[in-house]
Amino acid sequence: ARRQQVESLRRALGLALSGRLQADRGRLAALGRTLHAVGPLATLDRGYAIVVDAASGQIIRHAIDLGPRRMVRVRFADGEASGTLAPGVPAA
Repeated sequence: ARRQQVESLRRALGLALSGRLQADRGRLAALGRTLHAVGPLATLDRGYAIVVDAASGQIIRHAIDLGPRRMVRVRFADGEASGTLAPGVPAA
């Protein structure tokens, strides 16, 4: 009788752990999708680009931050390009 009770509890614990792991995997997958959706790579997939100062590696966020003849790298969803840009002008 005691042995059957222990075996029954072991099976119940195994099922509970299996269910918990499956639920946690589902939550982790959903969090991964959310993280991708708000990440910079998803932004690139929507047609935007990331401009980086070639010398420092710093992201250039504002047009006015471009100095004269500044070398930049531009990252797109499907690759990179580099070149020199003229100083930026603030939007009206």
